[in-house]
Amino acid sequence: MLFALAYKFDDEYEIWLESEDKNISAIDRLIDFNRYVSTNLEESPFKMFYADLYGLQVRTQFERHILNPGRVYYHIITRLFKEAIENGEIDEHESYDDLCKTFAIMQRGLTYDWCLNMWNYSLLDQSEKIVDTFLLSLRKNKNVVKKEED
Repeated sequence: MLFALAYKFDDEYEIWLESEDKNISAIDRLIDFNRYVSTNLEESPFKMFYADLYGLQVRTQFERHILNPGRVYYHIITRLFKEAIENGEIDEHESYDDLCKTFAIMQRGLTYDWCLNMWNYSLLDQSEKIVDTFLLSLRKNKNVVKKEED
């Protein structure tokens, strides 16, 4: 049942898809998605189970649901990285698959560290510092800045 948590979050990612702003760049949508993921993790009533989920995923010899490429999470980031490359927003120095892996590793690593530190810092703030910086570093035109929300 604990492994089903990954799929519970995919339900939340479906909600993000409904509100996705397709008028902004794919990189900016990845930034928005990163923030959405971090906020949902941070505010989830299930956060006390994350340590168990991560621990069991590491120890299992069976399917690692967190890594399942069929999850909505992976469909979203794959589509957005493909779009960013195809639109010329980022260089093709890495494949979209490699970029997706890096993005997911960063998010999982931050979540794991946040759990290790017993949620004593803002996952969203750390994610904005680390993942957003990574995403912005990929942008071809570094002068393009996302419009800040009011």
